[in-house]
Amino acid sequence: MSIQVTLFVDDQEFRVLDFFFGFFQDSDYTGRPSSKPTADPFKFTVEASKDTTFFEWAIHPTMQKKRVKIVFSPVHGMSKSTTIELLDVHCTYCNYLYTATGSQPFVENFNLSPATIIRDGQVLMKRHWAVTDPAMQHIQPIERETEDTEPRIVKQYITDRNDTELEDYERGQEIYCVVESENMNNKNIDIDLSQFEVSLLYRGAILKDNILKDYVISTEEEKIPLQVISEDHEDEQ
Repeated sequence: MSIQVTLFVDDQEFRVLDFFFGFFQDSDYTGRPSSKPTADPFKFTVEASKDTTFFEWAIHPTMQKKRVKIVFSPVHGMSKSTTIELLDVHCTYCNYLYTATGSQPFVENFNLSPATIIRDGQVLMKRHWAVTDPAMQHIQPIERETEDTEPRIVKQYITDRNDTELEDYERGQEIYCVVESENMNNKNIDIDLSQFEVSLLYRGAILKDNILKDYVISTEEEKIPLQVISEDHEDEQ
């Protein structure tokens, strides 16, 4: 099956012409492995261009580390791609080769040495000098919810002095209008109590049309004392 190999270095993309990598273990005289598996450098050949990424990376005075991804894709798209991720990668070698014959006269060769090798999400090898934690690579950042600051009245209802919600009332009864709100601190509102068929008193004064005007909200749950006007009080009016 024909495949193509694409190399990604940070945000740059390169078409790979030649590629090699492998693992090996030292063995004793009996042929049994005598050390932990380790990896050869990842060896690449790409088309040479004006880009100097690998040259500058190879001679960087502080051994600059980058993140690399290698994608193996089927040419005809008949199967899944394979992805190898390399973390904390050094470029340990870079050269340019020119030949006057062939279809690729000018190429760039370089070796990459990673601290961690991941294939399709599975960690194949992690060296002791690794800095980046592979487990954190694919965790999506937490999206903070935008704080809702829109002022609103959540609920308004009537209770008695024992906080029992009322549907009926009696003449002369002391009641409370409970207003639950959000982001309304120090806001002035008009509280409509026109559902009452008789007049209401607030601080001893009759509410015109049973509307309490310009009430200042100071808490998220206001408990406003009112009184249903008595028949005697109504007669006095």
